[in-house]
Amino acid sequence: MKCHGEVEFEWKKKDYSITHVENNISIAECNKQETERLYSTVEELLDYEIDGEPLRKIVTRLIVWDRTI
Repeated sequence: MKCHGEVEFEWKKKDYSITHVENNISIAECNKQETERLYSTVEELLDYEIDGEPLRKIVTRLIVWDRTI
């Protein structure tokens, strides 16, 4: 995520997107702007909770369906 890549993934039948916005890393459930959070670092991003679990605990079990580098 350091060089402006984008990742879209599924977790528990919900789609999420991670991208860059104004020098920050954005994560949100797709089509739900109210869930968007902005982070300065990947370490902070990994604390984003999805269904009560931090991203860092579920990242290896996600279904990634699109990514750009």
